[in-house]
Amino acid sequence: MPFDPRHPSAPLAILVTAALALTVPLAAGDWPQYRGPDRSGVVSESDLLTNWIDEAPGIAWRRPIGEGFSGMAIHGERLYTMEAVGSEEALLAIDRASGETTWRTVVGETDEFFPGAGPRSTPTVAGNRLYTVSSKSRLLAVGTANGEIVWEHDLTQYGPVPRYGYSASPLVDGDNVVVLAGDRGKGPGVISFDRGSGEIRWQALEGPTGYSSPIVAEIGGSRQYVFSTFSGIVGLATDGELLWQHDTDPKTALPMPVFVPPDRIFVATADDSFGGMLIRVEAGEDGFRTAEVWRERLMRNHFNTSVLVDGFLYGFDNATFRCLDAATGERRWAARGFGKGSLVASGDLLFVLSDTGEVALVEATPEEYREAGRLEVMQGRSWTSPSLADGHLYVRDFDELVSLDLRGASGTAAEIVAVATSSTVIEPVTFGPDGLDVVEILARHRAARGGERWNEVGALEITGTYTAFSQPSEFRLVRLADDRYRLDFDLLGGPAIRARDSTGPWWRHELLAPEPARITEGPYEPLLVRESLFGPLLLDPAARDLEVELVGSGEINGRTTIDLEVTFPDGSKETWHLDPQSYLEVAVDSRVHDFTQAEGPIDQRAFYSDFRRVDGLVVPFQLDLEFGARLEEMEIESVKVDPEVDEDWLAGPEETDESESTKED
Repeated sequence: MPFDPRHPSAPLAILVTAALALTVPLAAGDWPQYRGPDRSGVVSESDLLTNWIDEAPGIAWRRPIGEGFSGMAIHGERLYTMEAVGSEEALLAIDRASGETTWRTVVGETDEFFPGAGPRSTPTVAGNRLYTVSSKSRLLAVGTANGEIVWEHDLTQYGPVPRYGYSASPLVDGDNVVVLAGDRGKGPGVISFDRGSGEIRWQALEGPTGYSSPIVAEIGGSRQYVFSTFSGIVGLATDGELLWQHDTDPKTALPMPVFVPPDRIFVATADDSFGGMLIRVEAGEDGFRTAEVWRERLMRNHFNTSVLVDGFLYGFDNATFRCLDAATGERRWAARGFGKGSLVASGDLLFVLSDTGEVALVEATPEEYREAGRLEVMQGRSWTSPSLADGHLYVRDFDELVSLDLRGASGTAAEIVAVATSSTVIEPVTFGPDGLDVVEILARHRAARGGERWNEVGALEITGTYTAFSQPSEFRLVRLADDRYRLDFDLLGGPAIRARDSTGPWWRHELLAPEPARITEGPYEPLLVRESLFGPLLLDPAARDLEVELVGSGEINGRTTIDLEVTFPDGSKETWHLDPQSYLEVAVDSRVHDFTQAEGPIDQRAFYSDFRRVDGLVVPFQLDLEFGARLEEMEIESVKVDPEVDEDWLAGPEETDESESTKED
């Protein structure tokens, strides 16, 4: 039998020599590909500022950039990324010291992929070439010196353009340039091209593979490429042979796997029924076996991947920043305020980017959330993972690219805009004969929310900022005591309405109903009716035929809560989490429909905060809705009590023969 270096019995010295031979030489301080030198999002930098309150980083430079989600690859004196301007996509080489463009190569046409135009892939630097993929299908090898295209392939010959555009970043390992070939095609899901010639070396994984970029891991003496796909987690040998596969329910694969040495893999999706999962990959005489170690539903990475630091995972559960014990999956702490954020790490420092352009310095410790300063660096949608090289953090949105000097040695000093502190954990609440019962809890909640004052109010007009897909817009909400309402806002650049008039609910939705439409039946009808109810729901549960049961004590992000189960006349249920000190809402859990994400109902959690008294009413000025992979935020700026109401404005479209207007995904 020929010697197989992938076999667990292969001598360690030979395996190490082979691995070193496949490694691309790097300069100190490089970040040559998506998520850094080893795709972990973790590097070791020295002399970085550790307390931004005492000394803030400097902004070395900022420059305009076109649309796109492409990250920043850094090698030597240059930074490489991609942009979309007008109808074309381009690959850029940028001088790291000045931010000026060295060369720009157009790589193809762009398109309006949901949820935004522009390239998704991050270039990979290997030797004197860059390897990247345009959003519409072109795999390119480009010279780093002048941007000349050396070879290219059109990936559409292996399957149609993915729904969200080509998003995975090429993995260069030895002579392999490994790419995901497509989304919904029946051809090969993964293809390796020769790094020098561009010829196909091997093909693997027939069918759709997703959007997740692969990693390299040494497991059981075998160097392998690990993928998170639509249907599972997969390990391939460097020649494309399938080594192992851990099947999961079909999920959208966006975040990358995280290698937890020596033999474990963490993966996550934004799907509420999946969350985060750790598997073990064991090598045996008959090959590799996999087993699930733990699963944590509340670690739902959407599109940005977690990092592993000293045995702990730090990452985003939708819009909640969490720390988990990588060995057990135990939750250690949670913090909010970043939206759909992303992060990279150096040593015991986490650099966390919010989805609206704030950068925070957070200590990588499982003890508690510790923040040492936060800067407003940009003001646009910031979904691109940062890059960290030679003491500089590079961040971008759809308008700007910024170099932040983390050593504070140059440029204009950034201004600290906020410092968050860890929330206090409240001790468990006493229930039963000698403690609180449901009647007393409801009475305290009613008083906390303004009590009888709500019965004296006929209408409210609320304005502020509504944010969806990390894009803010102004909103106007009018509510009447007879449960009519109308909410106007923007969604994906177009006007949107959610409303209920005397006839029933209606809406305008950029994805589901581009024109105003009545909703007379179907799953969205009860959702809008529930949304229209005036005043605090538990102000008078009996008047709305609600059943309220005390569940006991719960926990939201490390904070103890009083939990109530609310049952509606139609049998649907919600769980209300109340603060045991103020008796105000902390969060409400319910089931909703969103056909842009799933065919059936999904879990929604509404977070309430910043309660203020307005003319005797107590109103939450901040509301965050998380459902599946979605995040919607409402920040109230003004509340008017009993304003004049335009009845014609409240009225919806005329009744038609069409019922609910939806477009199933």
